[in-house]
Amino acid sequence: PAQGSAEFDGSSDYIEIKDDGKGTAFETQTFTIGAWVYVNDTDYKQIWSYDFTSHSSPYYAQHLRIVNGSLQFAWNNSTTNIQISSSNSLINNKEWYYVTATFESGAQKIYIDGSEVASNTRADTITYYNQEIWIGKGNFAYMGGNLSNVAFWNRALSSDEINSVMWKAAGSLTDSEKNGLQAWYSLDNIDGTNVPDSSGNGNDGTAY
Repeated sequence: PAQGSAEFDGSSDYIEIKDDGKGTAFETQTFTIGAWVYVNDTDYKQIWSYDFTSHSSPYYAQHLRIVNGSLQFAWNNSTTNIQISSSNSLINNKEWYYVTATFESGAQKIYIDGSEVASNTRADTITYYNQEIWIGKGNFAYMGGNLSNVAFWNRALSSDEINSVMWKAAGSLTDSEKNGLQAWYSLDNIDGTNVPDSSGNGNDGTAY
């Protein structure tokens, strides 16, 4: 990635994005999550999570993660777990990948380096419950490796758009590519514990 990255230790490092009255920017039935990822190993690495701090019932969650070399996008709606996964041989350790998850009208898709690797369509909708958003952490695992240009749109990007934005910094996006952009964390500009949002929407995070 052209902008640099942030390193996560795999055991305690993470970024939290609090609601602060703006949580609806991320609570949507149509979205895209994208990030550059470099993992030290491919065991279980959490990239993005919308989660409770502890499991309870009903349990709502949303995860973009790497498990045993497979890119996974999963979400829970009460007791139902809905998950799509790539082949477990597509993500190698110590290599950079651009990973993307999109969701629109129940259609889930995941991409690696701009190529669609898995998809599924369900009639279910995602339930949100004013939860924390974490980068580099989930209830089961942390991120061990590096992340860069983690971004969230409240619309599903097309394959052509994904193949364009993956090579750009936030300031290089076209007006159409900025459409629906809610947050962009380059992760090369963390100041103390403040993690700036380069989208201009003020959805800054806090590093722990």
